Amino acid sequence: MGKKVILAPTDLLRASVFPFKQLESELMAQYAKLKKKIEAGGKFIITQVGYDARKLHEVLHWLRVNGYLIQHCNIYILPYGAQN
Repeated sequence: MGKKVILAPTDLLRASVFPFKQLESELMAQYAKLKKKIEAGGKFIITQVGYDARKLHEVLHWLRVNGYLIQHCNIYILPYGAQN
């Protein structure tokens, strides 16, 4: 407890983020976690499901401003019942 542990980078390829938070403090926590995932080796970002285009644009802008030139994707897989 209280000790900071720094792990070696991994071969992590994907990282997820949920940029659709309402409060700025919650959003900043998401970006802090995303930064750690990228620094640990994340090369492909997947946003969780959300329907706010402005928030999606904001996370893309955050990636650019912070110099992260990585791939991004926003996907949603329909559940089996929706296919009928």
